[in-house]
Amino acid sequence: MKWFLSLLCFGCFLFTLTMCLSVYKYYNTDMYAVIIAILTLLVTVLIGWQIYNAIEVNKKLSEIQRMASKAAYEENKKYNHTTIAVVHYMNALDFYKRQNFTEKAVDELFRCIEEALKGRFQFPIDMAINYLLEMPDDNLFIEKSKKEEYLRILYKINHADIYRVIIKIEKAYGS
Repeated sequence: MKWFLSLLCFGCFLFTLTMCLSVYKYYNTDMYAVIIAILTLLVTVLIGWQIYNAIEVNKKLSEIQRMASKAAYEENKKYNHTTIAVVHYMNALDFYKRQNFTEKAVDELFRCIEEALKGRFQFPIDMAINYLLEMPDDNLFIEKSKKEEYLRILYKINHADIYRVIIKIEKAYGS
């Protein structure tokens, strides 16, 4: 595309130069015609230059917009895991408080922790651990296969109360 525009500008320049010389040579006009022809030539060159610059600016703006979109996507990806973690935390609250499903609530809390580990922020992990510690031990039911999975998740966390949660999960009854 760039070579085409350059060729077009050069063609316009040659056409205007040819017109200037033909008007002066064949019609024997006065000096004003030559001045007008030269000014026309200069205006043609300036317009061609402006068209070329406008296209270059549009290309650069498209590149900047593409880079900004990529950066926004990457930044959004960092916060996406935190948002999903908070949604799992809210589901856990719903299962435990409204529906009285302790097993599903615990599962959602561990999903919250897993997503928060992928993300950027610690606060969903803190909320989930605090909520697990608030649950009464006698109401905690966890299947054996899930216990192992939950313990693997807990060992990945750096938290002050993590050992209390590990003990609580190990003591939880299940099939």
